[in-house]
This record gives sequence, structure tokens and C-alpha cells, in this order.
Amino acid sequence: MSVLGTVYFIQECEAGPVKIGWTAGAPTVRLAALQTGNPRQLSIVAAQLGVTAETERFWHKHFAASHLRAEWFDCTPEVAEVIALYRWVDPRLGHPVSKYLKASGLSREELSERAGISRTTLWRIMSGKGEHSTATLKAVSDATGNAVTLAQLVESKAQSEAA
Repeated sequence: MSVLGTVYFIQECEAGPVKIGWTAGAPTVRLAALQTGNPRQLSIVAAQLGVTAETERFWHKHFAASHLRAEWFDCTPEVAEVIALYRWVDPRLGHPVSKYLKASGLSREELSERAGISRTTLWRIMSGKGEHSTATLKAVSDATGNAVTLAQLVESKAQSEAA
């Protein structure tokens, strides 16, 4: 049986070249790895979820005329159409803690310090990864002045598990 993952479209700047790749993990992790070696801003602009690596090979063949090098392609109108079709919305943007951080102007580091937890733990909560005690979730809620309630954190975790 083939492994399911995500075909991601990562673009350099706004109209720059597009990398079409596949990962069995999170596209955001792949983006971070690619950004480390690139002086220009990269962003995930599109993603096809629940597909095999064969889908990536399909897009590489389909866009052969736009091929630049390795998995990078010119952002032609045809590539832009596919990007529009599979537009990426980072699931973390909808998390109640993300909304709180944006509204408050706090960083993740500041909030994790206020909650008495590590930045990694806060990231895992926001990403729906791992198990977290009620005490840890309550600490995050308390650190937001209850702007993010314990119920919201529990519901957000349940939604990420269902997805």
C-alpha cells in the first residue's frame, strides 16, 4: 500500500519559482528546512493533502516545459492556476492561541514563559500534536487572561485529532 502524504507548492517570494515536492510529514516542517538554505522568503502557496508521491511525479511531468532545476519550476500561468486550485491555508492560523497572539502582539516565546511551559510544548498544543494535561492547557488559558478558554483548547485538540 502506498503511503499518503502531501504534495506541496513552495514559492520563492511572490512571483518567484515554485518547488513542487511531496512529504509524508507536515509541509510546514519541509518549508522550515528549505528556508534555512534560502536567502529569499519562501512560503507554502498550495498543497494537495492525502496523496501519494505519484501525484508529485504527475505534476513534475505536467509542468516539464516550466522546469528550471531539480524540483523547481517557473511560476507560469498554468502553474499559478494549480496553485489557485489547491491554495494553502495554514491550519495554525485558525487556532485560538494563534488568534490571541496576533491580537495581543505577544510572541510564542512570551506566552510560553507566562504559562511556564516550553516553546516546544506551546507549538505542540497549537499544532494539535501530542497529549497535554489539563493543568498545562489551563496554564496556557491563564497566561492569556482566559482570552483563550480551557474549553477552546480542549475543543481545538479534538478538532485536530478528527482531521
